[in-house]
Amino acid sequence: MGRIIVYTLPHCQICKVICNSLRQLGIPFEERNALDYAPFLKANGFSSVPIVQFDGELHYVSSMTALMFLLRERGLLARDET
Repeated sequence: MGRIIVYTLPHCQICKVICNSLRQLGIPFEERNALDYAPFLKANGFSSVPIVQFDGELHYVSSMTALMFLLRERGLLARDET
């Protein structure tokens, strides 16, 4: 499994949902405050959170559906897991 980083903001509810879901699934990740990485995120075309980084590849994750799709795509979640 590659490295996962989740860029979040303190009062972002979907950020909390994404991080809690990863914890419940037992998927290790590093959480970072997006404000500390704003220049990096903006330079890569992102202005909203949460942003999930899989081995250097950045994705805006706007819902649990999007998260589940990304996890399945990377083989971190079986097709029948939700």
